[in-house]
Amino acid sequence: MITILKKDLANYFKSPIAYVTTTFLLLLCGYLFFIRVVHYSMVSMQAMMNPMYAKSLLINDQIVVPLLNNTAFLMLFFTPLFTMRLFSEEKKLGTLELLFTYPLTETQLIFGKLFSCAAVVLLGGLLTATFPLTLFKYVQNMDWSSVITGYLGIVLMSIAAISIGMWISSLTDSQIVAAFSTFASLLMFWIIGWTGTASPGPLSKFLTSISFLDNFDNFTKGVIDLNSVLFFVCFSILFLYLTYYNLISRKWRG
Repeated sequence: MITILKKDLANYFKSPIAYVTTTFLLLLCGYLFFIRVVHYSMVSMQAMMNPMYAKSLLINDQIVVPLLNNTAFLMLFFTPLFTMRLFSEEKKLGTLELLFTYPLTETQLIFGKLFSCAAVVLLGGLLTATFPLTLFKYVQNMDWSSVITGYLGIVLMSIAAISIGMWISSLTDSQIVAAFSTFASLLMFWIIGWTGTASPGPLSKFLTSISFLDNFDNFTKGVIDLNSVLFFVCFSILFLYLTYYNLISRKWRG
């Protein structure tokens, strides 16, 4: 597993995609964060004339939660760029069968690729945590628990996103098809909760329960919701198992 981890990490950083996407993510999140800070500063100055309004002006709602939501949403765009090559490239180059001859199990192969991809994907996402830290000296009423739980949600959601991308990559030898299919799937799981609000009772509850957005929102409130943790964990396990099944089937067919 360590060998696969090192090999894939080296491949990621040999190409410009890791540097470009991480830089682009930080620039976008930084720009949106700066806009929220400026807006909060202007509204705070206006609120000084209205003490009652100032009490309801919470920095977490105005700055931290938008930063977390923007980071999580933008990572849905970038994750497919990393997962598309996990198995599609191996299949296209004909090296997947070669990997089957290595002294490692399919489980070790999957987790080696999972951890390497997660390391690169989460690099940019977790670096955005430096943005709220810049306010540490100037803000006294920030709820840091929502920052910590929010980034825990980003980690869990990213692993779930990588797992479905890995499964799709194991189905095709086209990186383009894998990337677009993964993005479409992630976008569907992000907005499916919106459909749930317009659906009848039981269906609405089910669609909301499998929505990335609704489950991630729970983490931005500063509380670790066990149901949301279990959702992302079980989601990841399901698609990792489907990937394992695809590899086993291909191995026996080969």
